[in-house]
Amino acid sequence: MRRTATVVVVSAVLLLGAAAPVFASSGELSITSSTTLTSDHDGNVVIQASGITLDCAGHSIIGDGTADLVGIRADNVTGVTIKNCVVTGFDPHGIYAAGSTGLHVRGNTVLGSAGHAIYLADSPGAVVMGNTIRDSGFGDPYGGYGVVLQRSSGAVITGNTATDNKWAGFALVDASSQTTVSSNTSARNGDGFHVEPAADLTFSRNVARDNYNFGFVVNGVTGGRFVANTVSRNGADGFNIQASGGLTIEANVVKANNNGFYIEATPDILLVANNASDNRALGFWVSSGSDRATLRLNLASNNGDNGIRIYHAADARVVGNTASGNPVGFDFGTAINPTVKGNVARANTWAGFGLFDSTTGGTFVENVANRNASFGFLVDGGPSGNTLEDNRAYGNGEIDALQTDTAGPNTWLHNHFGTQVGF
Repeated sequence: MRRTATVVVVSAVLLLGAAAPVFASSGELSITSSTTLTSDHDGNVVIQASGITLDCAGHSIIGDGTADLVGIRADNVTGVTIKNCVVTGFDPHGIYAAGSTGLHVRGNTVLGSAGHAIYLADSPGAVVMGNTIRDSGFGDPYGGYGVVLQRSSGAVITGNTATDNKWAGFALVDASSQTTVSSNTSARNGDGFHVEPAADLTFSRNVARDNYNFGFVVNGVTGGRFVANTVSRNGADGFNIQASGGLTIEANVVKANNNGFYIEATPDILLVANNASDNRALGFWVSSGSDRATLRLNLASNNGDNGIRIYHAADARVVGNTASGNPVGFDFGTAINPTVKGNVARANTWAGFGLFDSTTGGTFVENVANRNASFGFLVDGGPSGNTLEDNRAYGNGEIDALQTDTAGPNTWLHNHFGTQVGF
């Protein structure tokens, strides 16, 4: 049964340009001008005017778990700041806004919300900065984001920490586009960062670690940049990217996940200078429908499965990458017209470069495969119409270059191999 709230309306008098101190009591606290709390408040807060600040000064807004009661609510206002509050024990959300513009949500701690911790809907231009969020979503089957933006574009989300939330630490959903997400930490949530669909995003210098599912879920995103993020020890893939396009993935460190990068149905993706190492499965997996992918200057090392796999994708450009300590360094399965140039495969546990299945029309030029356990270059299982030219392979455990009798006709020109069989 919902409690009967005592309503306290606060119209604080400004003194010398500063918000007047206000003693908060209990029940519903209605704010109509800038307000600074001088004690904890037992109950919810509703902000009802634009251009004002609620400064809790480190005091708590405390809920008792009553259903359908938001901790701090700011609907249909502009230029409001909510800062320095500890918000705990509300069902469904800790801080919620709908239809508001230019909100600043700064330096708050939001704990134990049954739904989402900070939830902004239809609220463009928000700044969400320096908040600490924990334990959201365990009282609501539909809840569980630390910070969620829904149809709220043009936001800046920076310097926040979200841990132990049911679904995701941070989520941008329903076309929350043109947003910058930087220097946040998302740990021990369902997913670290979840985005779908959106456009023109920048994610930089974030940490996604020890999440139960994915580090990053990117679905239906156009024109995003993911730069210098650290993604480690997540239960599923570090980056799971699907049905997107025109993305730049640069200088990320992705370690000890399932697949480092899994990319499907995402054409025109650029992956440059990333480090995918020690993942349980593949380092980079570029899969069906991800045509015209460019992989340049990446490192794939010590992954449980192959380093870089191009699978059922056309016109990939794989240039200047290094793969070491994987079963196969570079794996092409039913790839169409790949361009593979200047890559290094060394000390992989089976083969440096593998052309498999119906890989066709590929150009493999100036690649190096040394000290792999069995093969430098292996062409097996039906590849045809590929050109391998000016490659080098020495010191591999069995054969430096092998084309089996299951392969179709391929062209080998001016290569430098120690041992070669089957040409």
